[in-house]
Amino acid sequence: PGVDWSQARGAFMVSGRLYTGSSDNNLYVRSFDGATAGAPAALDLFGLNPATGAVWPPKSLTGMFFDPTSGRLYYTLSGDARLLYRYFTPESGVVGTDTFVASASGWSTVSGMTMASGKLYYATTNGNLSAVTFSGGVPSGAATVISGPALDGQNWASRGLFVLAP
Repeated sequence: PGVDWSQARGAFMVSGRLYTGSSDNNLYVRSFDGATAGAPAALDLFGLNPATGAVWPPKSLTGMFFDPTSGRLYYTLSGDARLLYRYFTPESGVVGTDTFVASASGWSTVSGMTMASGKLYYATTNGNLSAVTFSGGVPSGAATVISGPALDGQNWASRGLFVLAP
């Protein structure tokens, strides 16, 4: 089975497993080797699903990435200018209940994000791909647009933006 990227609301990889937030308010995990995606399995959100009245709606994600050094799942939400995070344990698939703020503003136009080599890469709704230093669990310094429709004709807006991790 392939991944229905039209329903994705964020994606990240950990240890050969692809996690995707979905428009149906689930967080799915599946194997992924860069070419073949395994069957999706919905993680038990243990009451965090909005259908139960909780506050973490995967359908509202506009991007997300996982930082394995801190165990934090960073994400942005539609209509919210903040970069947020929760703790996440990939081994058990447990998403933490508490929400923390990594950055208070500037994230309202995110349309996909990932982290690699100490940089947070994020796409925006206008199609640009920007990079900013990510250190100590927060973005720092000025972001630089590195690709986009006006620069090189590439449109990066995609909620399924992630780095393929072995």
